[in-house]
Amino acid sequence: MLNLMRFRDVAHYTANPELTPEVPISGAEAFNRYIEHTLLFLCESGGEIMFLGDGGEFLIGPEDERWDLVMMIRQSSAQSFLAFSSHQDYMAGIGHRTAAIEDSRLLPMTELTIPNELEENIIMNILKVKSVELAYDSFGNENDEAIILIAGLGTQMIRWTDSFCRILAARGFRVIRFDNRDVGCSTHFSHYPTLDFDALATALMSGKRPDIPYTLDDLSNDAIGLLDALSIDQAHFVGRSMGGMIAQIAASEYPERVLSLTSIMSSSGNPTLPQTSPDVMAMMTKPAPNPFEDEAGFLAHSVSFAKRIAGTGYPFEEDAYRALILEEVQRAYDPGSVGRQIAAIAVSGDRRPRLATIKVPTLVIHGVDDPLFVPACGEDTASAIPGAELMLVKGMGHDLPHQLYKVIADGIERTARRN
Repeated sequence: MLNLMRFRDVAHYTANPELTPEVPISGAEAFNRYIEHTLLFLCESGGEIMFLGDGGEFLIGPEDERWDLVMMIRQSSAQSFLAFSSHQDYMAGIGHRTAAIEDSRLLPMTELTIPNELEENIIMNILKVKSVELAYDSFGNENDEAIILIAGLGTQMIRWTDSFCRILAARGFRVIRFDNRDVGCSTHFSHYPTLDFDALATALMSGKRPDIPYTLDDLSNDAIGLLDALSIDQAHFVGRSMGGMIAQIAASEYPERVLSLTSIMSSSGNPTLPQTSPDVMAMMTKPAPNPFEDEAGFLAHSVSFAKRIAGTGYPFEEDAYRALILEEVQRAYDPGSVGRQIAAIAVSGDRRPRLATIKVPTLVIHGVDDPLFVPACGEDTASAIPGAELMLVKGMGHDLPHQLYKVIADGIERTARRN
């Protein structure tokens, strides 16, 4: 949505006297108070401010029309916007906006797909880390303590959404997200043969080490190497699903580099834990249609699996998920990477002996509805790490809906502050 605003010279708080400041302030100052109040609720709803800048007179338009501020906001869906705009705590501060604005315009917009030949090149930060290149980006002040976010199986760093990263950055952290090797814009291992799951299972059952291109230890070393390349001595490690396993290994093998650990929807590698239900495993390993040949089939396959592993406590926002999946495809498409990363998980074994050595503040977050790693996996992880806190979240599955951003960010910050 595009917002055009003209401010009062002096803010009028007659409609909301409870918000009246001790001394008169300008309309612009009142609107700044509105933004400060609103930003958290906007991010929690999955929205973001895409542009905020000074206005002025039209270059082409009515000569007597002037706007002081231009703001562009993106919401993930109409439902998210309605939930945000009717949120009781948000409404408690909307009086600052009323006091600030003399006149305004609000234009809803729908994003169109730009033809490939017109699309701008994506500028991505890429660093050489030993034998691989890792793509990353960063939010917040570079002088703040760092949080490194590690993505899950076959997924890219954008699964840690801009909104979630900004919530953490607003709490005084430098937030770094990156593509693991073999996904996104980082180095891929497509030259390796497609994984044969039967051969992998046979090798593991016979005690042989299968021929795979990398292990979870390599992925953990990548995260540490990225910190080295960025000249960061220590960081708070946060990982989801496979990323939680990578973060666990980093905390056990590099205690001097890890300030705290938050392991989300992950597991300990304990072979006695309940296994993923066969239908979920079948959906996860079934090849998807090629999105460049059958986009509709690819999206149907991806959405079906995402719905199956999502929690029951929050609505599944299909439009937002479809947009995310297509963005991942535009960044990189390598269907074989999922199998290679499954192999890395399979050979990592039981991590409980490693987990027992972790001494940093640790939080284990797990969804009660998770069908991929059932809650017992989170419970086992927490019990294996001395002093770990377990947070079971009702209504959460193997996903991270925007309604839980604040809850998750609260836990990450609380754990980081324990250090």
